[in-house]
Amino acid sequence: MGKFKIGDKVRVRKDLINSCYYGNYRFIPSMKNRCGEIVTIESVERDGSYRILEDVYNWTDEMFEEKVSGEDLYVSAFKINYIKTNITCNITRIVRNKKTTVVFWDDGSKTIVRLGENQIDNQEMAILWAYFEKNSGLSKTKAHKVMEDLINNIYQQDKKIVLPKLKDKKVQL
Repeated sequence: MGKFKIGDKVRVRKDLINSCYYGNYRFIPSMKNRCGEIVTIESVERDGSYRILEDVYNWTDEMFEEKVSGEDLYVSAFKINYIKTNITCNITRIVRNKKTTVVFWDDGSKTIVRLGENQIDNQEMAILWAYFEKNSGLSKTKAHKVMEDLINNIYQQDKKIVLPKLKDKKVQL
């Protein structure tokens, strides 16, 4: 078995060479866009290779740099080059009730976000918040913290808009 387990966050090596074998698997050109990226181990195969959430190829220990710490994940969430547009997660239904929005996904899961105190109800923001929580790979608490910091940072840069500091530790819009 490999040195990583399901759910581990690992960084794909940046120096991988097309058509070279790493362990029992060859690194192919369509895998190149993952170099330097933090990925999530989805499964460990019988031969010790890995499947990752972000694509369909088999990966090996030799293709990864290290297990990523929580601090690295937090920092990488703010780096634009880690945001990929090929994430697909289709919304099948949205239920809004007073201060709560529930987004149902095509994989059968759901994400619940609640409007925080002193926040204006905004359906688009609720859906974006749910999307980030679903696709960030972070825990609900960590996703909330990253989103809160990002929003506060944006509003601090634009002096025309005043946003009250988010206080509640629960997931908020």
